[in-house]
Amino acid sequence: MPSIFVCNLGNNKYIAQVTEDGVRLLCGTEEVQRLNLDLTSDIKFATVADPYLCLLTEEGYVVLLTLEGERLITTFTQLHKVCNFHFGFSRL
Repeated sequence: MPSIFVCNLGNNKYIAQVTEDGVRLLCGTEEVQRLNLDLTSDIKFATVADPYLCLLTEEGYVVLLTLEGERLITTFTQLHKVCNFHFGFSRL
């Protein structure tokens, strides 16, 4: 599966490779951890702020991965359940 995002974590000790269905954590060429996230839609966007890696799926699920030691810990939420924005315009 092709990568949609690749970044360094842990002060450049690790490489995180994001694909549409999961994340691989590498140390050099050695795979340290593989996360198959079993999401209902593909990952479409990823961004990093070491030690955090944030993923967004096509259906609005947000996955926050936190590097703790040599492992990525996951937190899931759905965007529309966290944010309730109103983009309507009022008439003056």
